[in-house]
Amino acid sequence: MLLCWGLAASAACGDDARESATESLTSSSPTTTVTDGSTVPTEAGSDGSTGTAGDSQATSTTQTSDSESTDGTTAEPVCPADCADQGGTCIGGECCPTEDRTCGDVCCPEGGFCSFNTCVTPGDTCIDASECADEEYCEYSLGEPEMMGGMCQGGVTPATGKCLPAPPVCLDGQDPGDPPTCLTTCEYKPPPGAFTPVVKYHWDKGDVMMTPIVVQLDDDNCDLIVDERDIPEIVFSTFDNGDYNNNGTIHVISIVGGQIVEKWTYFDAVDPIAPGRELAGGDIDGVPGNEVVAATTTGKIVAFRGDGTILWTSPVQGSGVFVSITDLDQDGAPEVLTPSAVLDGKTGAIETALGGHINTAADLDGDGQLDIVHATGAYNAAGGVMATTGLEGRGARSPTSTSTARPRSPPSPTAATCWRTT
Repeated sequence: MLLCWGLAASAACGDDARESATESLTSSSPTTTVTDGSTVPTEAGSDGSTGTAGDSQATSTTQTSDSESTDGTTAEPVCPADCADQGGTCIGGECCPTEDRTCGDVCCPEGGFCSFNTCVTPGDTCIDASECADEEYCEYSLGEPEMMGGMCQGGVTPATGKCLPAPPVCLDGQDPGDPPTCLTTCEYKPPPGAFTPVVKYHWDKGDVMMTPIVVQLDDDNCDLIVDERDIPEIVFSTFDNGDYNNNGTIHVISIVGGQIVEKWTYFDAVDPIAPGRELAGGDIDGVPGNEVVAATTTGKIVAFRGDGTILWTSPVQGSGVFVSITDLDQDGAPEVLTPSAVLDGKTGAIETALGGHINTAADLDGDGQLDIVHATGAYNAAGGVMATTGLEGRGARSPTSTSTARPRSPPSPTAATCWRTT
């Protein structure tokens, strides 16, 4: 009754009355907590101390939290009723907001993803696993789907994903579970069949006396990378009037939308391409994208960018009957290997002069370093003689020698023919 009167008096009076009422509440009406968790008023003693209903020592009142019941126990959290309606999953009384973060009885933290029952953090955007680190794969459910149309020549913008740690491989006999915690290995060996190719595409606008190469030269899918996902180009040289040693023209074609498309051609009347010589393609300058390397009739080597412009022309270096691209010193910067020289891939400068043999690169002695192998022996990467066979023949000709043989009759003009197997 005294407490209610004090509150009423404070409501009817000004600030002085409120202060008086407050003092009355703090000095005249202390409370204590009893064993059942409720509070009762206590009376002040003559010395200002307070007593309890059982003459025990007075204690202060404590306020319970939302998760604490009036009897002192802690209540379990309750999952919101609309969790499922919002696309979430109740885990331990809490709403895990997305299925991607639901990982067994654990909700992955924000930004996490449940992969094979383990919470992981997605990495960089990827188009396939080649753009991820070792022991990672590209998870497409975390990216954008494939898009048709657009400005790309290929007509398709590829799907993207996020790099995730590669899943563990199941042990022999291990059940991957549901949801799976590992991947089982599988292997399919197709049955042998007859090789019966049929002509699918045919280019017949010139004569060819060399083996065409296939290489990606431009960004067909507009992902800002020139790689195996782009439509490859077919590159070859043609000649006129049966003269396959002179007047060569480089042609670059591609198959787009089921049609043969001419990408670019190159012809130089002053220093023409040697049309009977082989071409090579690859990244030789360290800039993303591939180049094409060809020999001229004067013994120079010309490197073309993917769009047909000239990257460099080497000094006269001798024979160009066979050119290849290899990283001899394994410094990450490829060289161009010809019968007569080792050329710097970025500039075309002659690094090492060779003897004029038709060369190829291989590790002969198992030391992890590439060597230069030819018909009559071998060099090390620096051009030093490793071995000689004592054999003589076409592979041992002088780098300054020229062919005196009569030109063979050109083949029928089936220059670039693509075959389809059935």
